[in-house]
Amino acid sequence: MHSPYALCKGSKGKPRLSYDWKLMLDQGRSRAYLDTWRAMERLVDTGKTKHIGVANFNARKLRCLLERARIKPAVNEIELHPYLPQTELLEMCREAGIHVIAHQPLGGPIVYPVFPTDDDRPLENPEIEKLANRNRRTSAQLILAWLTEQGVTVVPRTTRVIHLYENSQLKRVPSAAMAAMSSLSRSKGARRVPWIDEYFESQVFGDGKDPWTTRIEMMLEGRMPPPEYL
Repeated sequence: MHSPYALCKGSKGKPRLSYDWKLMLDQGRSRAYLDTWRAMERLVDTGKTKHIGVANFNARKLRCLLERARIKPAVNEIELHPYLPQTELLEMCREAGIHVIAHQPLGGPIVYPVFPTDDDRPLENPEIEKLANRNRRTSAQLILAWLTEQGVTVVPRTTRVIHLYENSQLKRVPSAAMAAMSSLSRSKGARRVPWIDEYFESQVFGDGKDPWTTRIEMMLEGRMPPPEYL
């Protein structure tokens, strides 16, 4: 399941856009992501697939899914990089036996030429560059190794052969460098890649602001009765 959210259907099968050209979320269908998961579980039952997983599930939504899932997700693919280490979610996945895959592991937009930005990115961060030079690595190699050392699978993107080669030549990261990388978000403040807020018409990942995530958490705590779709 690529996202716990559904988009509003527009004309000719394309997603509907808001007046300011942002993707619109279908709140009703988005709340029913558990129904989608049950349909995916039936695919495993019928032998059409061996494993099913999720992407972009935060800790609250993942907890809700695990409470009700018959088959737990094999993986959770999330945005993960030095500016967004997602420590709580990563630890939760480890405890639940859910493998984590990092998209945007270098902290840049999905397609830089399409979503250019002047914002500071991990690849241009001077502290990461110093650490990389000190350990005879490129900044990209250091970032990717920092993730793989945590047991995370990385899926960086590049169109340059030299970068493909460099990204495959990863070495262990010294503990001091690991600690320094992990502390970056505490000093700069955790943040997602720049395009997210510009592309969707409402808050997408539920980082403490999503009312539907809050309702589900209240249900799990017994402070609110679950609706029929649960």
